[in-house]
Amino acid sequence: MRNDDRLTLLLIENDDISREILHYHIKYKFPAIEVNVSSTSVEALQLLEENDHDIVVCDALLAGDERIRFAWRMGNESEPIVIFITADTDIKLESFPSLIKDVCVHHVAYKPVDLRNLIKNLKAAIERAKVRKTST
Repeated sequence: MRNDDRLTLLLIENDDISREILHYHIKYKFPAIEVNVSSTSVEALQLLEENDHDIVVCDALLAGDERIRFAWRMGNESEPIVIFITADTDIKLESFPSLIKDVCVHHVAYKPVDLRNLIKNLKAAIERAKVRKTST
C-alpha cells in the first residue's frame, strides 16, 4: 500500500471505448481516488510492480488458468482488491481458488457492464480497501 491516505485504482481494459467509459464513470463517482489506466496485462503488471494499487478493475483478458495466474501475480505484487469484468458468464467468483478469492478477487462483473452494479461493488471494494489501509 502507498504511504498516503489516497486510495489508488488500476483500470485494465483492452477495448478503447470501454476503457474510456469506465474511466470516466469511476473518476466521476470517486474523484478522491487516483486512477491509473492500462490496456494490456503486461503493462498492468509493470504498473503493479512500480506502484502499489489498492484496487484493480480488470477486463478478464486471459483465458482459463492464465486468468487465475494473473490474479495470483497481482495478489503477490501488492495484494490489491480485484474486480474482474468479463463477457464469459461461465466465470464465477467461486471459480477462483479459495486462496486467491480470499486474498484479492472481490467481484466478477459481466459485459455489457451494468454501471450501477459495478459502482455498488466498487463502493464495497473501496470500503474494504480503506479498512485494510487503516489497519496497516
